[in-house]
Amino acid sequence: MSKLDELDGVWWPVEKGHWAFPLKYEMDKRVYHFGANFVGNSDRGFLKWGRLFRIGKWLLETISKSLVGKRRPSGQRSSEILVDAYFGLEGQLAAAGLNAVRAPWGTQAVDLSGHLSLVFSVFWFKCLFAVAPYRKFLASSTRLQMDSLRRRLLSWMEGQKLQAVLLSNEVAFFEVMAIECADLLGIPVFESLHGLPAYYDKECRPRISNILVWGPQIKKHLVDGGLASERIAVVGHPRYENLASIPLRFGFDSILLITKMAPSAPVGVDTKFVAVGRDMALRYLAAIRDVLEQLGIKHVRVRPHPGERADWYEEFLDPGFFTLDRLDLPSSLRASTLVIGPTSTVFLEALIFGVNYIVYEPRRGGHGDSYFGAPLGPPFDQSDSRVPVANNCGELRALLENGKSVGSGVIEDYIASFSTDRLIQALNRGSERMSASQSKVSVGNKAGIKHEVGMRSTPLTIQDQL
Repeated sequence: MSKLDELDGVWWPVEKGHWAFPLKYEMDKRVYHFGANFVGNSDRGFLKWGRLFRIGKWLLETISKSLVGKRRPSGQRSSEILVDAYFGLEGQLAAAGLNAVRAPWGTQAVDLSGHLSLVFSVFWFKCLFAVAPYRKFLASSTRLQMDSLRRRLLSWMEGQKLQAVLLSNEVAFFEVMAIECADLLGIPVFESLHGLPAYYDKECRPRISNILVWGPQIKKHLVDGGLASERIAVVGHPRYENLASIPLRFGFDSILLITKMAPSAPVGVDTKFVAVGRDMALRYLAAIRDVLEQLGIKHVRVRPHPGERADWYEEFLDPGFFTLDRLDLPSSLRASTLVIGPTSTVFLEALIFGVNYIVYEPRRGGHGDSYFGAPLGPPFDQSDSRVPVANNCGELRALLENGKSVGSGVIEDYIASFSTDRLIQALNRGSERMSASQSKVSVGNKAGIKHEVGMRSTPLTIQDQL
């Protein structure tokens, strides 16, 4: 919000259209992603030295790799796809005969031969996000650096002869810059969802028009939220194939609780984010404990969200009842006879490993938004009768006493078998739509230098490469 007397909603010092708006997510993290409960929190105390060490290591490795690498002339480059997504999508593309190139802003060093200026631009912003004071985000020098990064990234992307860009999100700064450059170059951009969305509304995804999802039910929810069906492709989950409903374990011998993480930062441009105190995460577990103790259960395991610090929970939780779960997720689910938790992708993974998942999402006053302030999305909002959801302690106890299990067919609805062919078809359709909408794009920079970038006239031709 730009006016100090507007106290509702997320605090934000500039409006849409402001030059610094691409920095919104990183700036929000400074305000909200703060505290010992968060991994990689915005505390700039002694933790900053660890962040600077990692950034410096990235810089040295990237420079070394770029100096050793041999720059190929642009005319000798084969078509490539920029991939900054989860679950090894670049490997799937490579296996299909396509060249996947990693994003230059990632944690791993990449060969940026001939583009060392881009390396230093990325380094500058990594340092800004890690240790600079908040006011530096709005400084004139930051605006100049953003203009330089945009020009250098545009030049690098154009030289790669990219045919598509696959991203895991559309809100982080480097991803926003990549989307801007791709739009200027006429390159289709795709968001590869890496989990169950918390929100399905169209306004939460204003920048990317093409979305890759795991299953048909996720697509349905996005269409119901206002997104165009033809721009959403079901490609499956790269890690799983031939999934089917199996009998689910349901017992009290080895219960796993999934924490409800306090929101750490808004994740959309038109966000539904509501800031809450981190005490809510503890109160969530305490409420579940009360119900379980009424049923005679004396011990459970607790698994924090990957964005939370386990040692923070350890400071507050009673070790006589709670034990922190430190196994990898597959091993943890295999060892569990029941999982209780909030809106989470672990819901689907529990079903894959044959253990029942009861959703506990307390609502304010027993109705409306989650007790954490945000609206609930399907299937965690009681809209699917196959999914057991409790909105208060009484409902949770009833589900436990009645042994309510997730119904059949849920896993097939939300995770289809991964198909490289469907992925390629989706990339082709996105390229065709982009080609049909515009024949050429005029690209300029701050200095006023302009050149014409012709739109590619043909989509990906994976069939010709197989």
